[in-house]
Amino acid sequence: AMFGAAEGMPLGDGLYLALATSTTIGYGDLRPETPLGKALTAGYALLVVSVFGYITSCVGDAIQPDSDTSIGFGGEEAQWGLSVVDKLLGRSLHDPSHYSLSRNNSLKVSLVCKVFLLVLLSSAITLQLDPSLTPIDALYFVVMTLTTVGFGDIVAVTARARAFEVVLALLGLGLFSSFTDLVGEWRALVPPPKGASAKLATAAQCAATLAATLGIGTFAFAAAEGLGWADALYLSAMTATTIGYGDVHPATDEGKLVACAFACLAVSAVGFVTSSVGDWLQDSLCAVWEGEKEA
Repeated sequence: AMFGAAEGMPLGDGLYLALATSTTIGYGDLRPETPLGKALTAGYALLVVSVFGYITSCVGDAIQPDSDTSIGFGGEEAQWGLSVVDKLLGRSLHDPSHYSLSRNNSLKVSLVCKVFLLVLLSSAITLQLDPSLTPIDALYFVVMTLTTVGFGDIVAVTARARAFEVVLALLGLGLFSSFTDLVGEWRALVPPPKGASAKLATAAQCAATLAATLGIGTFAFAAAEGLGWADALYLSAMTATTIGYGDVHPATDEGKLVACAFACLAVSAVGFVTSSVGDWLQDSLCAVWEGEKEA
């Protein structure tokens, strides 16, 4: 309603723009054009992104339980099974470790199967809604939506397709987020740095992770798309960070398949780097604050 009033959009288009904003997918096929609409979008994004993230986490939590996370219906592991939703889903009958994704291999298999079925079914529905697409286009569209990269080169154009996109985002984003977390479990193989050199070792791990991720993406996109190294690196970075501006995007079937695989693998790797940088900034600010209080 807010976007409809500010931009003169139909209600359906306003809902679609709100979804693209709150999920950070940002396809760009619909965007605010007026100064008022742009100002409202900026404020709306700052207020709603975390709220919508919590909603999709709750939905994903209902579809695929994981007591390792503190986001969703379950809460922290000490509180697992105590909520009304947990009791309705029968989770209060088991120890929290039964629902730990990191400790239960059967849950990992279940999650992979659910994500596979979600992507397969969503791709089939996308093909039905837009017969002009190829199967690879449909798969690419679904994966770019679920990873929130959203280059905008393939978008929903009909009311039915946009309605399905809303459903896909609500049901799939939380589940797919758990899948990318699972993909990122490789970090458990790397022993956490300790001692006086811990910060330096963490910085080295971040640098190595970022270099390896972007290096693999750059090589893959250059080979699949015939891009120059600068454009391939740029496309790799825009995919791994899920920014997905769309000015450079995969144009070939090979490139789209590379983008699907790379997005699934790279999002968690770059997330590790950005979260480590955020932790370092937080610790630095806390240290400054504590030093000022002591002074």
